[in-house]
Amino acid sequence: MEYVEKGIKIIGQKEFIDHYRKAVSLVESLGEEYSNLLHRNIRRIRQAPFMFLNLLTGTYMRKEIDSLEWDASGLVHEAQHVNDFWSNPLSLIYRSTRKTEKHALETQNRFLKKIGHRGIDIEAYLKTEYWKTPLFERKY
Repeated sequence: MEYVEKGIKIIGQKEFIDHYRKAVSLVESLGEEYSNLLHRNIRRIRQAPFMFLNLLTGTYMRKEIDSLEWDASGLVHEAQHVNDFWSNPLSLIYRSTRKTEKHALETQNRFLKKIGHRGIDIEAYLKTEYWKTPLFERKY
């Protein structure tokens, strides 16, 4: 199944589509800053057997759904990566590094705090170096 609204296509099973429609709405409800970041950078949200972000196409692939707040903040996180990729004049050599992850986590944390979530421990996340996990071994 698929659903398209405001330039974002959501592809997957009905439960996945319904959940991510709500996640997109939550991001939009916080105003232009987050809504624009999302809509400028994420074009597709696709249910897939692994988590992956295609920076060139703005396609975010996710295996499972989590809480609405966490998945909405994940969209903000991934949108920040795409934004950074296209903002960099040397974007063809963009790599996920501690620095790029920290920037996306900071944006995600601001979003989480704005919706009343306690936020995340950025340094603890960075210590795991989760971005180095091979694609098919990712648990998120």
